[in-house]
Amino acid sequence: MSHPAAELLNRARQAHKKERFADAKRDLLAAVKICRESGPGKALAVALRQLGEAERRLGNPAGALRSYEEAVALMREDTEPLVLAHTIRHLGDVHQEQGRPEQARPCYEEALAIYRINEQSHPLHFANAIRAFAAHLHDADELQRSAPLWEEARNTYRLFGIHAGVAECSVRLARIARHQSDDEAADQQLAEARTAAEKSGGDELLAFVAKTMAEIGSPPPVVIVAALPGQELQHMTNLEILEADLNNSSHAEAVRQLLDEYARLPIGQGAPLAAQVLERLVPGLRRHPGTLVFLAWLDRRAVGVAVCMTGFATFTAKPVINIHDLAVTADCRGRGIGRLLLEAVESKARESGCGKVTLEVREDNAPARKLYRRFGFRDGGGDSATFFLAKTL
Repeated sequence: MSHPAAELLNRARQAHKKERFADAKRDLLAAVKICRESGPGKALAVALRQLGEAERRLGNPAGALRSYEEAVALMREDTEPLVLAHTIRHLGDVHQEQGRPEQARPCYEEALAIYRINEQSHPLHFANAIRAFAAHLHDADELQRSAPLWEEARNTYRLFGIHAGVAECSVRLARIARHQSDDEAADQQLAEARTAAEKSGGDELLAFVAKTMAEIGSPPPVVIVAALPGQELQHMTNLEILEADLNNSSHAEAVRQLLDEYARLPIGQGAPLAAQVLERLVPGLRRHPGTLVFLAWLDRRAVGVAVCMTGFATFTAKPVINIHDLAVTADCRGRGIGRLLLEAVESKARESGCGKVTLEVREDNAPARKLYRRFGFRDGGGDSATFFLAKTL
């Protein structure tokens, strides 16, 4: 390769890293022109491959297709097989993105075949080729063929700590499991996807996984309660109070939605939870060693939540459960659901050997204070009033 062409290609690579794709394209066009004057060969193929990537980044699929196709033709004559495989895979991506799956498939199959027989294959390039073919098969509804490929790609992404890759593969495997009515496997895959997305720290990836959870998260089990005591609970036969599993996508989303609704109330903070708080909420609860959450489900819909933290009372040397949040959705208030959540917390506390259950309540929240009094809560300070103090950090 001539010195001017090599310099242009290096400059284009630097521009590409800084996402200055128009600058990269300008230098690559100049490099391609110089290489053509020297005749077809490896240097021209390399320049065309880089030009194809720049065109693709600039949203010019026709230009990308021309460059990749010419690069592949030249590489078949004189280049390293792994460079050829990498370029063919990108050619397949262009076809797939432009709605030509029948032309993309042979590209993916050939690229993957080259990687499989070459011991020098870079593991991540190999994983990316597997992922591309898995996505192609998945989009063609060939789920049985795509599933082992998603597993294979994910194993490599795990090994190298590529959390975004792990998350995408897990989401795809969750969709396959749900399609096969394997709800337990789907929830396990979604839990891994969420964990990987959190590790990646990418907002778009977190939103993608959250959207998938909302779409395909399994509904909670429903217990039919034949005769609930108390007049307040009439007409609520499909009601269940259960201890939440925060690795279950449906439970996690229910906690987020109910607490966000609670936060919007005047007795909350009078405003919705910030986006970053919603993202951190369930992961933070999962990490906290004393978290205990109960959910109320009515006709497969989450209608109430109790978020609790386990502590320890030094005066009795016994555990304590503090109810940090107790909330019931607007159209279900006044029907006894809050009382059932309190009963679930008390039952858990007795089972765990706790000495007491505690909570804080605003002075102006009359309905809540009435409920707590009726349930047996009293001021914890005995003869002296207790004040709840806080210092914001």
